[in-house]
Amino acid sequence: MTVYYRYKDWTAEDVRPIDCAVVALELREADRREIFACTADASACCAPYGNLDCADAQGACDTADVSICRAIVESVRGSRVCFCVKRNGAAVMLFGVARRALLGDEHVVWALASEEIERAPFVFLRHCRRVVERLNEVFPVMVNFVGVWNEQSLRWLRWCGFRVLDARRIGIHGEWFYPVIKRRV
Repeated sequence: MTVYYRYKDWTAEDVRPIDCAVVALELREADRREIFACTADASACCAPYGNLDCADAQGACDTADVSICRAIVESVRGSRVCFCVKRNGAAVMLFGVARRALLGDEHVVWALASEEIERAPFVFLRHCRRVVERLNEVFPVMVNFVGVWNEQSLRWLRWCGFRVLDARRIGIHGEWFYPVIKRRV
């Protein structure tokens, strides 16, 4: 397993199946609500990521909401790149970039986290901005939708240079989401 970043007790590294289960168990309520509100099927994005499949994480997910765990695993599998942020060795955030369509240059950037991510030091947040900039060099247009209730994610996205557009209704329940976009400059 590769560690891509280290700062004190925080690391960013490759995702393992158990990381999906840990984040599913501790998922922030705003992220949980977004999963239930969305209809996107991450498994349709592109080729599976690494060696993850739903069965790998299923045993660990028995105590978590299986639909949440499945959505997380499918997000990881559908990603071109994917990372796990850990604090003291425990998964607190998963994030990645998935292909939106076969044609065009838009990619879906996503992140799902536990409440522990809110304890991230400012230095770590500053490094997040750098990571997003590097991802944007590879993926020239990164997009997604964020629930209007997900204030912390919206702050983080703005901090990382995303534009937040006017809210619109999407998903099976017609909930309000903000489209977000970051174009390579």
